[in-house]
This record gives sequence, structure tokens and C-alpha cells, in this order.
Amino acid sequence: MRREIVVTKEDRAFLMRVFGVTNQTIYNALDLEKPEVGVRGRIRKAALERGGVIMVTLPEMETIHTADGRMIQRFGNGAVLTFYRADGHGELWHNGKMVSRHNHVGVMDIFALQDLARCLR
Repeated sequence: MRREIVVTKEDRAFLMRVFGVTNQTIYNALDLEKPEVGVRGRIRKAALERGGVIMVTLPEMETIHTADGRMIQRFGNGAVLTFYRADGHGELWHNGKMVSRHNHVGVMDIFALQDLARCLR
């Protein structure tokens, strides 16, 4: 997952001029994965005040919610996560074989299982 502040080309030029920094400094400041030290914090604040938007980029996956209470997520590497609302369990499959089964799956567990699914080869 990547988090960043997205601004227009004109706003980027404005920030460079106001803060007297290079395009690379603006790029680093708008990357929210980098720590907020020095001028980065001021650049971020100014970017948001000028209409910048915080965007999150995630790896692609297909998610289907079925009428029978399942959530199925398919990944490009052949991994499939299936979560069952009825009893709260989830299953991780890869290339037709069950990799793991988890009971009482919570939201944070879903994120961890998605990371695991993405890593399968």
C-alpha cells in the first residue's frame, strides 16, 4: 500500500517556488511513507490546503460479495481468499489447493491474509 498527497502540476510548481526547493523535495514531501521532518510537514500542510488529496494505492484484486454471504477475493498469482459470514471463517487457496483455514477472522486478519495471498508463488 502506498500513501501520497496528489496535487496538480500547477500546485507542485507553486510549492517549489514558495518553499524554494526542487521537484525531488516536493516528491519526497508528498510521499506519506516518508517521515514528516523539516520542511516536509510544511509542504504537506500547504499541499492539502491548496486542494491536494491523500490517495492510497493498493495492489489489484477482484472482490465478489455473493448472496449466500461469502466474500471472495481473487489475486493475479492464482490465490483465492474466501470469507464466510455465517461462521466467520476464512480460507486461503492457491492453485486449487487449500493453504490455510482461519476461524473468527476480523478486519485486521483480512489485511494480513491479503498480504499472505499476494506473496504466494
